[in-house]
Amino acid sequence: MIWEFNEYEKYNKRHVTAYDIQMNGAGRQFVFTNNPKNQRMCHCQKCGTKIPREVPRIKFDASYYYGAGYYCLSCGVKRLQSKRAELERVKSTLSATIQGLTKLETISEEVMLDKWYPKKMALGKLFQVMEENQKKR
Repeated sequence: MIWEFNEYEKYNKRHVTAYDIQMNGAGRQFVFTNNPKNQRMCHCQKCGTKIPREVPRIKFDASYYYGAGYYCLSCGVKRLQSKRAELERVKSTLSATIQGLTKLETISEEVMLDKWYPKKMALGKLFQVMEENQKKR
């Protein structure tokens, strides 16, 4: 049997992963702090080195979060680089997913513009209405 939509069989099994994105961490931030007059001596959360009050530092401002506190510049830069690398990886994954979704949208719109699509969907709607009428009896 020749199907009405046989030219679209080449698109069979096209898929895109359906990620759920949650933007957690709106209350957390990295801050470069350099205010020697008002700073205290502190220790780095990563390496434990004491940071004098005159030295600039990176503050990970996050209440009730593991790793919150001050970092020396060397550990702070490593932390910033790892966060940037993580976000770049997620960005590349998301951009690939968006491209896949766009391709699926164009395929779907192409099928919807086919001459057979409205006829077959109207037939499906007719079957649905007929089936509902039989259920009521």
